[in-house]
Parts: sequence; structure tokens; C-alpha cells
Amino acid sequence: MDIKQTDITQQWINYLNELFKIDKEAISKLVESRVSCNDGICDHPNVQVTMDGKLGFVGLINGFLISNGLERIAYSEDDDGKILGFVKYVMQKN
Repeated sequence: MDIKQTDITQQWINYLNELFKIDKEAISKLVESRVSCNDGICDHPNVQVTMDGKLGFVGLINGFLISNGLERIAYSEDDDGKILGFVKYVMQKN
């Protein structure tokens, strides 16, 4: 498959949604898990970590996308916080 750079974010979204349909529980657990990381990762200009220095799967992927000037991904949730699937990240306006 020939993937153009402009399609990489959408390819990630498609791939994650495909896997999510196969095993929602496994993908949800992977996406929701966070691990502590050192200052090198926390200070990386592109990797997204939490305020308390933890790294998640989506933050790792988004670090790659950001470093290549691409759009980020996000996951949507229902009102109970259950993951529904993956989408392009859209900054919310206050």
C-alpha cells in the first residue's frame, strides 16, 4: 500500500479503529494505561506526557505525528468515559 505523508494520521486512525473493533477491551486498556517516564521523555519537544510525568500510548503516537508536522489523533468517549473509537484531534474552544 502506498501511503502518502498526508494520509498517515488517517491511516493510524483506521488501523486503531480496526483493532478496536476486533478487541475493544484490549485496545481500551492499552490506551488508558500510563507509565512513569524520566525527564528525558518528559522534556522531549514532541512527546505528550501528563502533568505528573506519565506517558500513554496515544501521546507516544502523537509525538511522532507532531514531529512530522502531521495532525494528532484522539479517542472519543461516551458520557461514562468508555472509549468509542479513534478520530482526528480537534482542539476544543472554551
